[in-house]
Amino acid sequence: MTSNFILVDFENVQPGMLASVAQAKFGVIVFVGASQTKVPFEMAAALQPMGSDAAYVKISGNGKNALDFHIAFWIGQLSARYPSAAFHIISKDNGFDPLIAHLKERGISAARWPGISEIPQLKAPAPSKKAPKPSAAPESAPAAPIAPIPSQQPAPSKVVTCPTCRHSLTAAADAIDFVCPACKGVFRY
Repeated sequence: MTSNFILVDFENVQPGMLASVAQAKFGVIVFVGASQTKVPFEMAAALQPMGSDAAYVKISGNGKNALDFHIAFWIGQLSARYPSAAFHIISKDNGFDPLIAHLKERGISAARWPGISEIPQLKAPAPSKKAPKPSAAPESAPAAPIAPIPSQQPAPSKVVTCPTCRHSLTAAADAIDFVCPACKGVFRY
């Protein structure tokens, strides 16, 4: 199954059509510039019902292409976690095109669109002049579930105690094997 993520360059474009995104089960990340202080009510109202499928990322610092680098970083993070995902960058900045070409060379589905309405999966089908033929197959396949957008919070962790020297160490919550930094002992929890 393919997950679809929309990454919005909010410094460059303020998209409409976000309600259709929620219905299509896309993940949305809106990147807001460091000096931007407001987002339109319509955008917030469209994204809020999406819950964990939508997020805002306020970039840190100003500078040429600062927001673009944040988007590139997030595509890297998400593509490592969801290798079959498709990434849709909403921006009129053609500076993303070399990144998109590189991603495609690496087998990562990516495209840049000037607006959300340009994404093919979100375009309304053209009206047909012919009457539809009856079919036993369903008209459309169910939408693939999207993966939740990773939180910007640190990964959950746990504290474990070395059974040899009783040294406490903090590790990722899903870790099983440990090496104690104090006594170099190896143990499993």
